[in-house]
Formats: sequence, structure tokens, C-alpha cells
Amino acid sequence: MKIYKPKPIKLVRVRVERFKEGGKGFVLMETNKEEVLSFVKKALKDKVSPFPDGKRTYVHAREYIGGTPIKSKTVSFYGLTTDEVYKILIKAIKHHETTRNNTPKL
Repeated sequence: MKIYKPKPIKLVRVRVERFKEGGKGFVLMETNKEEVLSFVKKALKDKVSPFPDGKRTYVHAREYIGGTPIKSKTVSFYGLTTDEVYKILIKAIKHHETTRNNTPKL
């Protein structure tokens, strides 16, 4: 007989924020923060500006293992609002889920 000890779940919380606009977020599984930020850069590369134009938008990715937060990483850019970035990312993730071939589920 053995006592059941569940494995801690590994999740990545993604938060899209802009100064004085609040933020939106979602949680992903079967990935890590580096893959998430790489995916974000690819999804937004043609839609954002590297030059200062208005407020900066941040995308934070923080790993959690069994509910314990691990150090986060952030990418920032100009040109899109929080809502626009959130919608683009959700659409890209849903498309990625339906077309993936043995790649981590984002």
C-alpha cells in the first residue's frame, strides 16, 4: 500500500498589461515561460512597433509549480492596447492547438 501524492501541476500564467489600463490574463499548461514569450513575439511581430509611440504594453509570463510562483519574464512593445494583444494571443493559441503536431500545448 502507498499513500497517494499527486505530482505538482506546472502552469504558466500570462498577463497582458498596460499602464493605467488594467490587464487581462490566462493560464497555459504543458509549456514553459520561454516558449510562451517566444510564441508571443512570433504572434505579434508584424503588429507592433519597436519605437516609442504612446504607452508601452507588457506581456508577463510566470511559471507556477504546484501553486508556488517561480521567477517571471516579460516582453514589452508599443502600438497595441491590452485588449488587442489579448485577442490576438487567444486567437493564435486556439489556432496553434488545432494545428499542432506533437508540440507543447500552448
